[in-house]
Amino acid sequence: MTDRSAARPMQEEARRRGLDHWLKWVARFGYAARGLVYVATGLFALVAALTRGSGAVGTEGALARLAQGPFGAAWLWIAGAGLLAFALWRFVQAGFDPEQGGVARGRSLYRLNRAISGAVHAALGWSAFQALDGLEDLSEEADARAQAAQILALPFGDLLLWGAAAALAVAAGGNLWKAWKHDFAEDLGASRTARRWAPWLGRAGYAARGLVFALVALFLARAALSQDPGAARSVGGAMQALEAQPFGSALLAAVAAGFLAFGAYAFVQAAWRRIRVPRALR
Repeated sequence: MTDRSAARPMQEEARRRGLDHWLKWVARFGYAARGLVYVATGLFALVAALTRGSGAVGTEGALARLAQGPFGAAWLWIAGAGLLAFALWRFVQAGFDPEQGGVARGRSLYRLNRAISGAVHAALGWSAFQALDGLEDLSEEADARAQAAQILALPFGDLLLWGAAAALAVAAGGNLWKAWKHDFAEDLGASRTARRWAPWLGRAGYAARGLVFALVALFLARAALSQDPGAARSVGGAMQALEAQPFGSALLAAVAAGFLAFGAYAFVQAAWRRIRVPRALR
């Protein structure tokens, strides 16, 4: 009995270390997959800006383009599995707040934000596997309009679409606020040099996302006002609309650079972010 009692704490400690190691690698894999998707999105947008074409796409469109290229199935497997891993990490953050990201009155909002992010990335990861099986062509513009049409067909559908537009506007504001105020260096366990330059990637990335989310929210609001689902746009559609404006190629190139920066910062997070495992799971 004495030997067994003495072995239990060692077994428990080994179990905790194993869980810590597993969850940290899940989170890092997720950040890397997120980086892959945003770098691809930024590259396609940059090519569209430089060639003055209409090839800008959102994250779903970027997955579709990756699928069409060399080793397309492998890219989809990596992206799909990684995005689901990132969704799992977001749900852990929402449920347990291991990094104490929400404090006082902001804690519930922080957890809600992480839960929504988890759902969005889970849907994106699942769509990658659907494309792999040939079940979905990832036509993001058609999806955006079909979803708007489904919402408008519901009772009080226009109000629901206004709510979706408002939620996206809040998300846009949150991204812009983070670009302006957040201390990205405090999230990283990197060298002093990396902690100086990496935060600028985060700021540029969140600013670009905030701008694009605001445009998508504006198109949703127009769809709600006119009750025309055809007015809704996806992220790719919003970037294409941005390119159609005066000096649009320059604006799209700036957004593309921001998405590339966001993807690069996700790779930095995959390598150096401090991942804290919730005590409740230990």
